[in-house]
Amino acid sequence: MIDDIIVYRFSPERLFICVNASGRAKDFDWMRAHAGEGVAVSQRSDDWAQIAVQGPQAPELVDSLCEPRVLDLAYYHFREAAVAGVRGCIVARTGYTGEDGFEVFVPPAGARRLWDALLEKGVVPAGSELAIRCGWRWRTGCTATTWTRITRRSRRGSAGS
Repeated sequence: MIDDIIVYRFSPERLFICVNASGRAKDFDWMRAHAGEGVAVSQRSDDWAQIAVQGPQAPELVDSLCEPRVLDLAYYHFREAAVAGVRGCIVARTGYTGEDGFEVFVPPAGARRLWDALLEKGVVPAGSELAIRCGWRWRTGCTATTWTRITRRSRRGSAGS
């Protein structure tokens, strides 16, 4: 059983799947075992770090760091953007706190730059056990979230579905 999962669909052939870090190995094994013919599933967790910015001021704050801007994103939508000058980020209007905000998926080499930019904007890191756990993962280079890339390899005669 997979729980706590979000699927980001870039196109019918390109999906990114975010699962809870505690179940990443189990969930990846399940996806690989259930992938259909012609589907490639690859584990990409180490390619991403995640920083969630939640709360009443989060939308405008994150938007001010993004190019292109992200304030127009609907809940559970996402966009690729440069954030705090870090290229290759994925900004999703999602979160686990019940507050409005964004989860920013950033290449690990840019995570510190983004973190520092958020602190300069006045963001205060949360003191909850979850934030501490995720912060530990970030400091040690592990990801707080798992990303898995699934692509459908095109086959001659396929309708592209």
